[in-house]
Amino acid sequence: MIEEERKKLIKIIRLAINYAERTGVKQPVSLKSIGSILKKIDPNFTYAQFGKEKLIHLIKEFPKELRISSEKEDSRLNFFVEEINPRENKQRESEHIENKSIEMEFLTDNLINKDIVDSYLKMLARVSSRHSKMLRQLEMEVDRLKADFESDKKEMVQLEDIKGKINKDLNKWITK
Repeated sequence: MIEEERKKLIKIIRLAINYAERTGVKQPVSLKSIGSILKKIDPNFTYAQFGKEKLIHLIKEFPKELRISSEKEDSRLNFFVEEINPRENKQRESEHIENKSIEMEFLTDNLINKDIVDSYLKMLARVSSRHSKMLRQLEMEVDRLKADFESDKKEMVQLEDIKGKINKDLNKWITK
């Protein structure tokens, strides 16, 4: 994981922990809660983006910043995460303001993700290209149908002429 991704990821995880605290959850925060909050922040968030199979493996990438603890409950092991060296209340308040700007930066960078926009534009280009091809095919088909219609129309006129001649000949023959 490159340093820029690492910094961004720890900010996002801290943002999730701070969000949990603002909603009344005390540290340590359950790993499950952090996962849910990360999904709320970015529905497309996956651990695979960072080369990890599970959230706990991602959290373990930050041993200096985050501490993982566990608690057994009904034969199930629950994991919790807390920040190492939690800041003083004053620092937390200023961090809250900083987190708001991080949150906005994250939302700008990820919810309106350039890759998503690029893939959407590429998809539109493909659709537009497909529609252009289809439109050309439709125009060719219309031209063919018009030509067929004109040809059929000429044949109908010729058939009407033949019918008229046959009727004349038939009338002559009957009147004789």
